[in-house]
Amino acid sequence: GFGVLVDYQYQPDMAKSIQRQVKQAVGLAVYRQRPYLLIAYSPTIDGAVSTLTVLKGYGISSFIVDSREVVMLTPAVTMPN
Repeated sequence: GFGVLVDYQYQPDMAKSIQRQVKQAVGLAVYRQRPYLLIAYSPTIDGAVSTLTVLKGYGISSFIVDSREVVMLTPAVTMPN
């Protein structure tokens, strides 16, 4: 499968902003020993590309990786109000 990741550059507010834009929870994951926001998992490349296209429409830079190289830390980032 494939993971769609966003480099949040250690800015926790970015997670809250992205969750608001895409209207879904985003997770926290590690890829190549760095933390990223995990936006989506897809068993097919077509599904991952579709998510990438949606994010691009919101102006969110993201990328696709082999999900076997991703370690999910939490399925949903929770932010205090």
